[in-house]
Amino acid sequence: MDTNIAVIVDIAAALAAGELRGNIYLVDGNKSAGSKGEGTEGLQTAINVGDTITWSAWGLQVETKVRIESFSFPAGEVIDVVRGGNAIAGYTWSGKVKKGFSGVYQYNLNLRVESRKMSLTTLPSLNVQ
Repeated sequence: MDTNIAVIVDIAAALAAGELRGNIYLVDGNKSAGSKGEGTEGLQTAINVGDTITWSAWGLQVETKVRIESFSFPAGEVIDVVRGGNAIAGYTWSGKVKKGFSGVYQYNLNLRVESRKMSLTTLPSLNVQ
């Protein structure tokens, strides 16, 4: 199964606050499969081994840019995430869930908002079933 995760940033608020926390919203449209926290920075995406996940970043203010710079998984690389094509708002990133993993794995998401690097650490997660 393919799962798309939209990372939506309130760019004006994030730049004013100097951080993403409280100014970022993640949505995967996978609630029927068990995802939790839709529309929050704590999205927990329900996925299975072998599923492909694609992340893309979008700004609430269309005249400003946001893009995903990188990912990390503190508890182990559940997915080999690679940069993909150029979406309207920036690059997409995707990868397949590796065999041998099950459970909940938080990840760090590093973004570039305008010319500023910002990170969201250990809030969103993947729930590998």
